[in-house]
Amino acid sequence: MGRLIINSIMFTLGWVENNNIHVSTRRPELLQKYEDFGINIYFDNERLIKTCDIIIFSFPPSLDNWVALNLKESLKERCLNT
Repeated sequence: MGRLIINSIMFTLGWVENNNIHVSTRRPELLQKYEDFGINIYFDNERLIKTCDIIIFSFPPSLDNWVALNLKESLKERCLNT
């Protein structure tokens, strides 16, 4: 699902420059080809939250609560309505 989102942003939404796309993933090595297109790939959710104005979450349901709890405080700092 994450790759589908990246591809859609890269190839369908032409107004987003690749160097403005940031992806935080547990396995950045699987997305190496996207780095060749200028996309920022890393494993650091905190960095992603601090760097980006718009965040799209894509993760398996089994990680749902863990991810939400882990990022709650960082997201509060960035949200307009907390």
